[in-house]
Amino acid sequence: MTKDFLERLELSGCDTLIYGIESGSNKILKLMGKSFTSEIAEWCLRNTYEARINVNFNIIIGFPQEYKDEFQETADFLKRNIKYASFIALTMFYCNKNTELVDKKEFFNIEIPDDDNGHVFWSTKDKKNTYEERLGRLSVLRNLCEDKSLWDQNRILNLDTKGKETNPTNPSQQPVEAITIQVFDKGIDASPLLSDEDKKD
Repeated sequence: MTKDFLERLELSGCDTLIYGIESGSNKILKLMGKSFTSEIAEWCLRNTYEARINVNFNIIIGFPQEYKDEFQETADFLKRNIKYASFIALTMFYCNKNTELVDKKEFFNIEIPDDDNGHVFWSTKDKKNTYEERLGRLSVLRNLCEDKSLWDQNRILNLDTKGKETNPTNPSQQPVEAITIQVFDKGIDASPLLSDEDKKD
């Protein structure tokens, strides 16, 4: 995604790109099978923003072998790149059945309860990555995303947050699916980098 390519995309009418960044940790990106590094992801987000295209990206919380250091790398990545975003989705990692990761659960050192909610309440065998831990990490990233000072002050009109954390002491509640944070009031779809004068043209 070179700057020239992105600028041509914008001229052709592209107003939004969605990126599955998932993690700011190169270790986790490699385990996920991603073909890019966090440095490349950051470069791409910045170039997309500078090309006047809305940037949407996703972060997955609690991938197996994501521990405190890897999570901190993701939090730092998010803090540096919030200013480029129009929309961010934060999603807790689920160990869904019939996936390659579950087939390799011994490699990933995970335990999955044998019940209907096992894909949600899985944990690593060392108990360093549990549902409660993932929920705490979700709250940390949500608080970062709700810090208006980190967003581009020339663009921000409003922060609209959807989704909520589940109370880990009451697993019967509906597990959290995702939290989304959007910059703009509903109905605004113009490129956020366009000034009023630009829009007249």
